[in-house]
Amino acid sequence: MRTDNRENNDIRPLKIIQNLLTRCDGSIQLEQGNTVVLVSVTGPVEAPRRVEEPTRLVLDVLFKPCSGLPSCREKKFEIFVKQTLESFIDLTSLPRTLITVVIQEIKNDGALLACCINAATLALMEAGISLLNRCASITMAISQDEFVLDPVLKEEEGADSLHTIVFSKYSEQEYSIISLDSTGIFNLDSLNETITRCKLAANAINLIMDKAMISKIEKMSNDIMKE
Repeated sequence: MRTDNRENNDIRPLKIIQNLLTRCDGSIQLEQGNTVVLVSVTGPVEAPRRVEEPTRLVLDVLFKPCSGLPSCREKKFEIFVKQTLESFIDLTSLPRTLITVVIQEIKNDGALLACCINAATLALMEAGISLLNRCASITMAISQDEFVLDPVLKEEEGADSLHTIVFSKYSEQEYSIISLDSTGIFNLDSLNETITRCKLAANAINLIMDKAMISKIEKMSNDIMKE
């Protein structure tokens, strides 16, 4: 039994707060246990000439730590999140435009990178950005051949290896890996086992994300009907 009384294959509760910010096109606050991030999406807007691309939109990702100035960790997060989002955004839909994604870390109690990916995906959907498919991210910690899903910070610090995987959902049964971040010491067998377990968790996260977006659409429909 883990410190928060979860089983090894259990994820923490997810709480999704929509439209928390008003001066952007989409915003999501995602709470995954005690890990909390706030993501805003602005755009698409006309891209400045120095960055515009004639055949595709440009994505800019900024990660802001909860305190202090950005470090190498934040730059690594920005690159990973940007490359991940670009893999499932319809980049050719709006050439010569710019979309800015700002990720504000509020509290980190483990699986921060996965939380950022999930929140950014929801914020893009909130902003009405055209996506090729949906994705969900989950983190696994391995310690002495023990697999711990969605680890808290203390579990991450004691792990032999840490893996954050992003799965793209093409259908109810079809998932593929679009991004993988692994650190520490591990072998191929443990990585394959990690992928298998994380895929099941990603499906559960996708269902939660879908439910949140469906609830919003239903609320918007009801509001229109009342008018």
